[in-house]
Amino acid sequence: MVLAAVEVIPVKRLAVMAAVSLLLAAPASAGDTKKRETNYQKAHRIVCTVFPKATCEAAMRVVYCETGGTYTEWSYNRSGASGYFQVLQGNAGRVLYYKGERLVIPSGTRLFLPWTNARVALFLSNGGTDWSEWVCKP
Repeated sequence: MVLAAVEVIPVKRLAVMAAVSLLLAAPASAGDTKKRETNYQKAHRIVCTVFPKATCEAAMRVVYCETGGTYTEWSYNRSGASGYFQVLQGNAGRVLYYKGERLVIPSGTRLFLPWTNARVALFLSNGGTDWSEWVCKP
């Protein structure tokens, strides 16, 4: 099997992208006629920025299933699963590697941060090629 080359987005670049995301998602002022981004549009923008192009749509199918079709980053499950990809809180502290980069899964409310949640899912799924840790599959 031949896999396409995948760009791993550095943490600093993700931080800038997250800041821009917050600015773009800010509520419009009363006089502003621009439409606000839907949950789906926001999830798609974030997930498809973090995941490789080849696995972006598969990752979005997992988000659809894991959030019950709401595409909200505040999705939560009694099991402690959080965010777009319903990452289990029990994974906190776990060290993952993907394309030579290291990631320690954060704990608590940080898993609800959409950029963090997507990045953790990227590492857990080996770039969107292994969804064995999820109940929902693409």
